[in-house]
Amino acid sequence: MDKKKLIIGNMKMYMTSGDVKEYLQKLNLKNMNEQVVFCPSSIYIPYFLGYPFQVGAQNISATTLGAYTGEISAEQLASLGVAYTIVGHSERRMYFGEINEEVHQKMKRALDHHMVPIVCIGETLEEYNAGKTLSILRTQLIDCLTGLSLEEINKTVIAYEPIWAIGTGKIPTNLEIEKIAIEIKKILQEVFQSTNVPVLYGGSVSSKNIEQLEQITSIDGYLIGSASVKTKEIEKILEVVNH
Repeated sequence: MDKKKLIIGNMKMYMTSGDVKEYLQKLNLKNMNEQVVFCPSSIYIPYFLGYPFQVGAQNISATTLGAYTGEISAEQLASLGVAYTIVGHSERRMYFGEINEEVHQKMKRALDHHMVPIVCIGETLEEYNAGKTLSILRTQLIDCLTGLSLEEINKTVIAYEPIWAIGTGKIPTNLEIEKIAIEIKKILQEVFQSTNVPVLYGGSVSSKNIEQLEQITSIDGYLIGSASVKTKEIEKILEVVNH
């Protein structure tokens, strides 16, 4: 692949302000570029601005500016210079009851303010064991993307994250990931006539398995969870991916 892979760090609800300052002091910027995106907790976003990497949010509101206590809008994030936002992460779906229609609205808010939505899709262990992975992913893609223009769809990123692999240390086989990424791209082409959407893999990506994952030719990058809050981990991952 000629184009650099997209590497996104979902830093979740880890680290205090002191941890963040220490992290940024230690972080080696050698392999950092605009294809690297850090998504810290929203209160720490300003700490991450001004570096050679991009900054993303972990979530945005489905509404616009207004009386929505505790929410953070696309307008507010874009005004800071935030370029990406994760939408529909399985933890948002599981713990906060987000559904595909809400994910669609969040995508619209992001796109309206020139932010790139990173749309997370994935199946549970029960669905995986029942052989329903592809049908679940198809439903999620159609529900989340229907109503967007082709131009808008081509400005999105899809992250395949099998829910059973997130934070467990378990990942699908390379062959499974390869097949699923190809199928996602096929759905995007057949249903939405789109051939330009990057498809990432996420789910227990670490320095221990990145060389194995790099053998897969159909994925365009990675959504990295807890490994992204350790400077040595993210540096090792970037070193392998870039070389």
